[in-house]
Amino acid sequence: MSKLSYPSLKEQEKIAEILSTWDKAIEKQEKLQILNQKLIEKVVKILINDLSLNDGIEVTISDLLNYEQSYKYAVTTPIEEIGKTFVLTANKAFILGYTKEEENIFKIPAIVFDDFTADFKYFDLPFKVRSTAIKILTAKNDVDLLFVYYLMKTIRFNVVDHKRVFLSEYQNIKVHIPCYEKQIEIRKKIEYLYKSIDKTLLLIQKLKQQKKSLMQLLLSGIVRV
Repeated sequence: MSKLSYPSLKEQEKIAEILSTWDKAIEKQEKLQILNQKLIEKVVKILINDLSLNDGIEVTISDLLNYEQSYKYAVTTPIEEIGKTFVLTANKAFILGYTKEEENIFKIPAIVFDDFTADFKYFDLPFKVRSTAIKILTAKNDVDLLFVYYLMKTIRFNVVDHKRVFLSEYQNIKVHIPCYEKQIEIRKKIEYLYKSIDKTLLLIQKLKQQKKSLMQLLLSGIVRV
């Protein structure tokens, strides 16, 4: 039986001290990411609500979006780990994997709406679905879909009973929306804000990978402390 070799207690303490530097940097960035997220959500709400109320008209969600049942796009073969077409579901996992199926693929940007929880996500790559609880929402004329997605994120909607809610309740929600040109203008501002979060998340991932690589080097003895 082979024996495992461990660094000495002194070396272990030095390794822990070095790795704690990365832990502190990761923790700092994660706190910053949370603060940025909360701030951006408030700014987004102000951008949408203020400009929409001042320059817009009152409509319902159904005036803005077309909906389509997901049955037509249901996957019928086993989920794959790799492929070119995503398979989406209605729960928090959202992306289950891929399919090699080539028929009945949804190929345009859509808001993928969970009809039981009212959870939704914007998706702009070809996909099929596993769950029939999904409603596929697309923009009507003179409506910017991504703007409506951000607008929907400012709506508070509580699901009380386990029932399908889009047709019965959600589509009837009243909102204010500006003209098409103003929608695009606001959407671009929001996208710019969210890029700062993306940069923070990438930095967090990079720091975690650096820590993992350094830990492997330190424990293997390639890098001495």
